[in-house]
Amino acid sequence: MDLFYERTVAKFYESALNPGEWPAALQCIADCFDDVGCILIYGREDGTFGVIASPELSQAASEYLNNWSNRDIRAIRAREMGYFRSRVAITDGDVVSQDEIESHPFYVEFLRKFGLKYFAATAVIADTGVEAALSVQRSATKQRYSQDELLRLSALARHAERSLRLGFRLSDNELAAETLGHILSRVDVAIFVLDAFGRVTFSNDLAQSYVGDGVELIGEKLHLRANIASNIPRLHAAALTDIIAEDRGPILVHRQNSSPLVAHVLPVPVGGQLHQPFLTQARSVVLLSDADGVAALLTARSP
Repeated sequence: MDLFYERTVAKFYESALNPGEWPAALQCIADCFDDVGCILIYGREDGTFGVIASPELSQAASEYLNNWSNRDIRAIRAREMGYFRSRVAITDGDVVSQDEIESHPFYVEFLRKFGLKYFAATAVIADTGVEAALSVQRSATKQRYSQDELLRLSALARHAERSLRLGFRLSDNELAAETLGHILSRVDVAIFVLDAFGRVTFSNDLAQSYVGDGVELIGEKLHLRANIASNIPRLHAAALTDIIAEDRGPILVHRQNSSPLVAHVLPVPVGGQLHQPFLTQARSVVLLSDADGVAALLTARSP
């Protein structure tokens, strides 16, 4: 597995439970490309743009909001060309000319001041009616984004969409009267909620569909078919509590009849501002996704 990619995906889903983690998640995206930072850019009702930025871009984001949110030629062109409503990943050459890159004030006065130049962006469509996109920011010392890098960003953006949908549904006051099962049954992410003893206290329909091949429920506890240590070469179903004792990173779950699954284990913060009653007993959330086809979207990257 690509550890940078998997770490980023895990951070997305952690952000669904704790929105304050989004700046760190955005930095993880930038790290996948060895770039300066990343922003989540969104359209405002007055026609300008707002941003949530990774920590390395905090100063640039502040100046952007104060002086450039109505003069961002890249975002303005992307809106005019329909890219905020499309899942096509784009870069500078898709929305501006080379002459504009060399002469437009947004490039010359703003981006150059912070040592930035190129960008790669793709919309995140989370059923909110809001224009929003992930936009990775590259330093002026590096080359333009390649098509392979744009494919990688597209793959990451789909996980960001799922995280945003999950976060919106967990925090939406209009859904307060609905049961947790009804809310999460509509989320296209397989979810197991575990208590402090590793017992499953909730699972949605998609998670249940994985049970029986690589994923097992034994004595109310979640077991996964995975290598739990380097000195245990054979695969067997092990309790999740044993697996994460070895490594809290992404877990590759092997299945006999289907492609592997990737499991992300997210700790639930204790004592935080949790607005959902089910989280009072939860100590971790396990998210499962099908790993088949992911490798074709990713480019090789050396750590």
